[in-house]
Amino acid sequence: MNYLNIKYRLFFKEFCKYTLVGSSGTIINLIIFFYLTEYFRIYYVVSAIYSFILANLNIFILNKIWTFK
Repeated sequence: MNYLNIKYRLFFKEFCKYTLVGSSGTIINLIIFFYLTEYFRIYYVVSAIYSFILANLNIFILNKIWTFK
């Protein structure tokens, strides 16, 4: 019984970290897209591609070093 309790606690902790990392990726994607489109006047499709790549790179790195260490 105690083993399952520890296992579920660790799962919940990892799930919360994964959710935070995914949420930060969404926020980073929107911020980069906004700045590239509005301030640098880059075409929105190109801005979407760059923001997607950078946000996913951020998600990958954070998940690798923080969530699933």
